[in-house]
Amino acid sequence: PELFAMIHPDERAVVVSRAADAIRRGLPLKLEFRIRSVAGGVRVLRVVGEVERGEDGEPALVHGVVQDVTERRVAEEKIRQLANYDPLTGLPNRRAFLARCEQAI
Repeated sequence: PELFAMIHPDERAVVVSRAADAIRRGLPLKLEFRIRSVAGGVRVLRVVGEVERGEDGEPALVHGVVQDVTERRVAEEKIRQLANYDPLTGLPNRRAFLARCEQAI
């Protein structure tokens, strides 16, 4: 409950719905979402888990891992920026131009 209360309001409904659906259906749980940290910043968490069912077949327990992947997301965005934009001018490079042409076509 404490974790769900920290989920960013823009993502709360989707995360709760996807988690409930995975638990109900007994599927592996794989989610990435933003939370508001105690310090007031925004962090990105990755939750991976699986549902353990009781003898009656109903969901009894969820085992899993919660990871803070904020720095990874920042690094991925920086890599994307370096790969698609000129570092001096900030303008899109050839790779970004070709990707946009592909989307348009």
